[in-house]
Amino acid sequence: MSRLPAGTFAVISLMIGGVAVREAPDSMFYVPGNGTNSTVLDVDARDARRVQLAVALTTLVGLIQLLLGVLRFGFVAIYLTEPLVRGFTTAAAVHVFISQLKYLLGIRTQRYSGPLSVLWSLGAVLQNITSTNLSTLLVGGVCMVFLYGVKEVNVRFKKKLPVPIPGEIIVVIMSTGISYGMSLFQNYQVAVVGKIPTGLLPPALPDHTLFSKVATDSVAIAIVSFSMGISLAKIFAMKHGYSVDGNQIAGLLSSLIVLLVVVAIGYVFEPLPQTVLAAIIMVNLQGMFKQLRDIPTLWRTSRIEFAIWIVAFVASVLLGLDYGLVVSISFAILTVIYRTQNPKSMILGQVPGSDLYYDVDKYEECAEISGIKIFHMNTSIYFANCELYVSALKQKTGVDPTVLLHVRKCREKKLRKTQETPPERKSIVVKLDVDKGVSHEIVCGAGVPLAVQANGQVSESYTDAVAEETDVLTAFLEREEAEQVYAIVLDFSPVNFIDSVGAKAIKSVVKEFAAVDVSVVIAGCSRTVLSQLRSLRFFGEVVTSDLVFPTIHDAVLHCRCRSLLLGQ
Repeated sequence: MSRLPAGTFAVISLMIGGVAVREAPDSMFYVPGNGTNSTVLDVDARDARRVQLAVALTTLVGLIQLLLGVLRFGFVAIYLTEPLVRGFTTAAAVHVFISQLKYLLGIRTQRYSGPLSVLWSLGAVLQNITSTNLSTLLVGGVCMVFLYGVKEVNVRFKKKLPVPIPGEIIVVIMSTGISYGMSLFQNYQVAVVGKIPTGLLPPALPDHTLFSKVATDSVAIAIVSFSMGISLAKIFAMKHGYSVDGNQIAGLLSSLIVLLVVVAIGYVFEPLPQTVLAAIIMVNLQGMFKQLRDIPTLWRTSRIEFAIWIVAFVASVLLGLDYGLVVSISFAILTVIYRTQNPKSMILGQVPGSDLYYDVDKYEECAEISGIKIFHMNTSIYFANCELYVSALKQKTGVDPTVLLHVRKCREKKLRKTQETPPERKSIVVKLDVDKGVSHEIVCGAGVPLAVQANGQVSESYTDAVAEETDVLTAFLEREEAEQVYAIVLDFSPVNFIDSVGAKAIKSVVKEFAAVDVSVVIAGCSRTVLSQLRSLRFFGEVVTSDLVFPTIHDAVLHCRCRSLLLGQ
């Protein structure tokens, strides 16, 4: 399926115009007038200089985009996710809408560019709103109402209309005719497009001395223009259900139409009121502004995508589309890193009578296999999250080799000390009054409980003093032995890659578990990850390649058979 390529976008025109105004401001072109102290703005010289700047800028933009095409820069479109695209294009709509306010109201304001330019432009419009040309506002308002009505008719009667009503063409033709017939510019000071030079200037190389002044801007415009094109293409693709190739070139038809206007019919549009163009642009931005409805939906469904949308919108509005795009893509990449560093981990259990394994916390039917822990974590394993992987593994399985080794060493040390040193006995004096009224004092050790018999005699029973003390470490080990885990299965099915740091971390933790008689096996490892493990020399004495199984069920059967053979 093919669509007409999108034409020029106002944001790019604004960015080029901003560079031209910055490098060739009006203050550079005031010349002495007829009076002694008067000066006059040399409009022709100013416009000629700005044209030179625009030519130099667009030349660099074209060269940069050719270079990016050779380098297959289209891959960056991967990071232009739907929330980023919609937030970015909505911000672009804000830029364009505010830039058209002065034309709709018929007022003159200074042009701003760079960060916070939207706020400065809006402030300038509000500051001069009292000088609004009512005739200009009336013409623009009527056009906006007409265009909005036509669009509603096209939507409601889409199936009945053979083709959509071309409201924009009707407005341009009618307003141009009315402006020419009523002399709106001369009689009502309604600003019009004005003189459009016909034809093209003789081919000439751009002024290369200007390249250094616009180099930084050319990179930004090259990337923003590509991003705007691919963003609009993605919007159409999502709407009509086809794919987008970020490396295709589509714009020849648009260029031919612009060439036709410049060469042949440009003079026809000279009486066209600027407020009409502003009205057309503003009405056609309503589709972009409807994307603001995404905010509550994303808040309910995905907070991360909500954050991407908001960051793309706010950064692009406040910082400008060039810096805003950089911030948006950087933030999107950071969210990917955040997700890989905060994955969900779980222990899997078996569905009774099957070879299926699911999260035991989520599915009550699934039951853990006695003595075997199946660990699953939705992430690849690399330098940024390998420690988190190991920590989650110990926490979820409830087996921490470091703690177990420490407790066992402490118990062994205490047992050795007990065997070498006899039990400590403390002297206790017990006074008894027997029936005859004689007082006796009996001295015994702490390990000698005394019992008074009916005849007044005292019986002694010796016990070991150590056994009477509460041994926390022994109790801990007895609990661990009662819940003994002899095997852990690492589900590698979600692992897409593993680097050297991640491989070392896994190898180290496998050795730790082996030291406490817990074997670790790997299940669901892809061919790519298995090849990476071999190239990283992951397999050795403790971790052998025969401990890798194609499925979790195969790994579980192996662990059970091994347990039976070892008598565990």
